[in-house]
Amino acid sequence: MYVIGLMSGTSADAVDAALVEWPDAELALPFRLVAFREFPLPKQTRDRIHGLGSRSETALEDLSRLDVEMGELFGAAATALIKESGMAPRDVAAVASHGQTVAHHPEHKASLQIGNASVIAERTGCCVISDFRSRDLAAGGEGAPLAPFFHHAVLASATENRLVLNLGGIANVTWLPRNGAPDDVIAFDVGPANVLIDEVVRIYSDGREHMDRDGRRALRGRVDTQRLDELLDDSFLERPPPRSTGRERYGRQEAMALVERWRSEQRAEEDLVATLVAFTATAVQQAAVRWLPK
Repeated sequence: MYVIGLMSGTSADAVDAALVEWPDAELALPFRLVAFREFPLPKQTRDRIHGLGSRSETALEDLSRLDVEMGELFGAAATALIKESGMAPRDVAAVASHGQTVAHHPEHKASLQIGNASVIAERTGCCVISDFRSRDLAAGGEGAPLAPFFHHAVLASATENRLVLNLGGIANVTWLPRNGAPDDVIAFDVGPANVLIDEVVRIYSDGREHMDRDGRRALRGRVDTQRLDELLDDSFLERPPPRSTGRERYGRQEAMALVERWRSEQRAEEDLVATLVAFTATAVQQAAVRWLPK
């Protein structure tokens, strides 16, 4: 069967659309990636998503409007991918849409994704599956059940231990012990990956840039080991897994505080970016040593 997966991550820079042929059985293997494409989000939409949490008067109205707008963008991405693949909507068994996360508070068993599934269904004419996080949170999870399931189904080995590392806006890992059952998998968010770096670059460039392309700034900078130790002295990093986080903790406010302090000390922006890269790498290393089997 053919299924389209839709995702827009922490950076909210694009809709990732993948058309995959899955076996008509319980096993996930062998699967085949038929087509993949990134559909960039308009800058105005991205800025509104990132700024949603900082407004109060118009927040609910903008949330409602963004829910529909993101549904339209997800629907357009799926429709375009179907057309480019030479298929028809009737050939696609389902469209699975994670949506755009705008709030994630697992401590309250709450997480909110927008991208109206009904709009996607109307635009594509396909069955749509969505709202993946809620049931997992209600059951006491962290609201991110699908990635570890996929990793185990597709990447687990009978002969070797494997560690999957994802460096998106947030860094997360999945530990797959050799010949392990699903209950043996360990998966959790480590901490920030690109989210703070992206925000710092956005602030320094007055919004003209949204990422440290090719790591150019970081390569020109020097890591401040004292500031790195301060960043690593983080209560979230001390929490045992399972755990998850997002822009609520590591977002624009945190980036603004870092930039303001850096500017007050008349430090080079490249040094801050380099230090944040070191923060991500060191946090991953420490998490692997501390929380995963030896």
